[in-house]
Amino acid sequence: MSHRRTLARRRSAWTGAARAEAFLPRPPLVANLAARYDDPLSVGIGSVLALWVVAALAITGGRGLLRVIPARLISLLAAAAMAVMAAFSVAAAIAG
Repeated sequence: MSHRRTLARRRSAWTGAARAEAFLPRPPLVANLAARYDDPLSVGIGSVLALWVVAALAITGGRGLLRVIPARLISLLAAAAMAVMAAFSVAAAIAG
């Protein structure tokens, strides 16, 4: 793989991650905690550390899972789980 293609792929991954992060509920929740406890530095440090720990666990667990289960099956299971959650969300929205 060429160096340019590798850089383009990494840039695309970071851009996608930044877009996904922008729509997560985490930033308003962190701001709410900072306002509630009147200590934004501690809340910010705790938030960043929690994010790093969860990311490390996801990477480690994902690598271990790939040794046991094929990636295609993991993708299918994740898609099924998301479809079930979407169905519950639609049902809850309709029920009011």
